Amino acid sequence: AYFPLAILKTLFSCADKKRLLAAGDQLPPGDTFTLYRGVAGAGADRRPSGPSWTNNYDVAKWFALRLPNLPDPAVYSATVRRDDVLFYSNGREEDDFVLFVNRPVRVTLDLAGQKNTSPAPSKERRT
Repeated sequence: AYFPLAILKTLFSCADKKRLLAAGDQLPPGDTFTLYRGVAGAGADRRPSGPSWTNNYDVAKWFALRLPNLPDPAVYSATVRRDDVLFYSNGREEDDFVLFVNRPVRVTLDLAGQKNTSPAPSKERRT
């Protein structure tokens, strides 16, 4: 389902952050995390500042390239503080960090040896 980013931010700001964190997996160690987000498409659908990030570049790349008909695939990066993370899950082996990043930076998308899309790293990969 698609929800505008402003609504998601409002809903998460109303939530109890401690309960959100407790509902997920334990955060990896560290005071800061370098995270990545894979996107494709144009306009509002692109959402480089969306809430779902990963610390695994290859997972972000998979999301950027998974739908070959979408233009301009890209991976964005941000370094965030531990305190900024609202939720973390590794249930699908995606190292999914949920938070809002104000100024993500586009990074070079490594297409070496790339075919149309990357294979999903896990059997339960999102579609």
